[in-house]
Amino acid sequence: MYLKTTSPQYYNFGYISDAKHTYDIEQRIYSNRKPGFYKAFDCEVSYKVNDGIALLVLLDENNEHHQFVIHRESVVHENIPHVLIPLTDYVNLDVSKFTNNSFKEKTIPTQESIKYQPIQSEVYVSDIYSYYYSVKGQRYFFLGESHSYWELTYVDTGELISTVDGIEHTLSSQNIMIYFPQQFHQQKIKTGKACSYLTIMFDLKVSSENVFDLKNKVLECTDDIRHLIQQYIKQATLMESHNQPYSRSLMIAHLQEIIVYLLQNNAGVSDELFLTSANPVQTNFENETIDEINSFILRNMDKNLTVTDLCEHFSFSRSSLQLLFKKHLGLPPKEYINDLKMKEAQRLVSSNKYTLTEVAHRLGFSSIHYFSRKFKSHFGITPSEYSRSIFKSNEV
Repeated sequence: MYLKTTSPQYYNFGYISDAKHTYDIEQRIYSNRKPGFYKAFDCEVSYKVNDGIALLVLLDENNEHHQFVIHRESVVHENIPHVLIPLTDYVNLDVSKFTNNSFKEKTIPTQESIKYQPIQSEVYVSDIYSYYYSVKGQRYFFLGESHSYWELTYVDTGELISTVDGIEHTLSSQNIMIYFPQQFHQQKIKTGKACSYLTIMFDLKVSSENVFDLKNKVLECTDDIRHLIQQYIKQATLMESHNQPYSRSLMIAHLQEIIVYLLQNNAGVSDELFLTSANPVQTNFENETIDEINSFILRNMDKNLTVTDLCEHFSFSRSSLQLLFKKHLGLPPKEYINDLKMKEAQRLVSSNKYTLTEVAHRLGFSSIHYFSRKFKSHFGITPSEYSRSIFKSNEV
């Protein structure tokens, strides 16, 4: 995150001037984002942006560079090597040398290239062609296909065997696999249990070759990715049921984010980087608390548990509980409770021991209709459709 020239750190190199001065003002336009040198002057120099956003890069005595976005009229001390880089397409500035005499300037070549790295997406999903949530039984076998678009398969429950380019891969629950364009792939189920999975077909443009690192790999689904998949299904359901505005845009955004997380995780980027300074005693306490809360929710599946109930039982403020869940589970408490209930609903429906009314009652839902709406919002199909899919997939 960039600092501004109004930040205290900038005072090592200059200051902000609000006072009017009588020095000459030269208006300049900068558009070069890859300068190869610094400039240093034997007088103070001020920069005031008229249009655009400019980054001021300064070199300290240890040859380390520091970056500040110019905010208000910013003065650089004499003999400080610095250079301007436009963050927008160009920047229009007023430049003044704080001297009435002639000045000297020195050019210092850069040891390494200074360049602006724009914050732009390296992953772009332009279209989602189709998607579906499937439930298949032990006799399921898909002969296979190849096509010109990308395809993502996320296994929700059970186990799916996928053969890609002649090599067999096993996808367990919470696993993802991406089929590249023109990749021939088959799918089948070996075990006696049903397998439920989400399939998305889409068009993808990637500027980084790192995407090829995902090819022919079974990828682990983190809490962040699992949360995004549920959000994708939620928006797809809202679009289909109510044609809710911007649901299509959110589906694209969620899928794009899923792929970015897969690339990050495959590259070894981990949230642990942000937890290296965590207090081990505090972390242990938080982990034990999460375990206790999880057990409490599971013991009270037949009740309509609320976030307030959890706060009161465990003596947490609402904000503290939200932070705890976000840090360790990646989900808000309400969404986590619903997620556990839907997983249990899926298990109970699959067991074929209870009617849907009984399942709804065992999970604390006030009516079968409310339970059905929540189930469809979570999985993209109703519990009755899910039940029929399992029954049908096990028929001869």
